[in-house]
Amino acid sequence: MTAIVAIKHAGIVYIGGDSAGSSNSQIRVRKDCKVHKVGSVIFGFSGSFRVGQLLAHALQFPARPAGLDAAAFMVTLVADAVRECLKVGGCDIADGSGVEVLIGYQGHIFNLQGDYQVEELTKPYNAIGSGAEIALGALYATEAANMAPEDRIKLALKAAEHFCTEVSGPFHIIHS
Repeated sequence: MTAIVAIKHAGIVYIGGDSAGSSNSQIRVRKDCKVHKVGSVIFGFSGSFRVGQLLAHALQFPARPAGLDAAAFMVTLVADAVRECLKVGGCDIADGSGVEVLIGYQGHIFNLQGDYQVEELTKPYNAIGSGAEIALGALYATEAANMAPEDRIKLALKAAEHFCTEVSGPFHIIHS
């Protein structure tokens, strides 16, 4: 499946992802990225590449109304826009396919999960995909290290690649 890693550092969100597409015992290194920037929003996805393609090329992120905090914006307007975009595109992440999306928005890391709930952790990082637990362990272990966010993400992705057969480079990293 994948490993998508996000770190929040000094008000900037960094998201990195691998390039593996896997199904059963097959793994394919894909040319299309799992991390994207659309306007002021960055995101990485795990699961169906169709979902990621629709989010990158068809989703219109709504404007955030004045007075609505970032979490409420994600839970309401963004989750609804994602649901509608995927419905029109013939996908639905609530179908149990295991799709998740890490979203970097205005210094926050949100995880839009398969039932459209939105998670924001207390830690300044998160990871999704089949390599998530390994990547989270690497992020935790380097939390006190004086490393650049990109270097921590690369290390977490390399650890996931080493210990998870469904994760493969090359790795792509973007920031908000």
